[in-house]
Amino acid sequence: MREAKLDFRQMIRDRAYSNLNDLIVGAVGLLAGLFLWFVFIPETVEIRSEVHFFFRNPQFIPRLWTLFIMATSIMVVIEALFLTPASEERLKKKIDLSGIMKEFFLVPMLLLVMIGFVYLVPVLGYLPTVAICFVAALLCFGYYKITHVILLGAIIPPAMYYFFVELLNVYIR
Repeated sequence: MREAKLDFRQMIRDRAYSNLNDLIVGAVGLLAGLFLWFVFIPETVEIRSEVHFFFRNPQFIPRLWTLFIMATSIMVVIEALFLTPASEERLKKKIDLSGIMKEFFLVPMLLLVMIGFVYLVPVLGYLPTVAICFVAALLCFGYYKITHVILLGAIIPPAMYYFFVELLNVYIR
């Protein structure tokens, strides 16, 4: 019985090392979901006193999407640990350090964009902050077509403002 336990632990450890990228993606998604749930949504979405039903609460849709993010992140971690065997091709590939470093820098940059959004909205206002954070997120993901970035940075914030404020009645504090 003890040997089986050790084999199981070794199997989990081997899969965790071979699926390290998936584990990182799942852990970051889970951390981002927790950040959204406990910090971002309560700080940015105002609940007015006349809300009596949970589904009419302006935080309902953002929290629903946050639950989807956390659920899929948990599924990625479970799959990396238990379901996906380490493939021989994947283990024999050369490790691309520049790609790994880029991913490790991407996560803190996106967290900075999210935290910046929370604290810049009261200072700059909704539209400029969304434009700046949206452009920063596009650049973090490696989208460098400058005309597209500027065009999207100019069009998306007013469209999001109209969608959330006029259609969903979600107001920013």
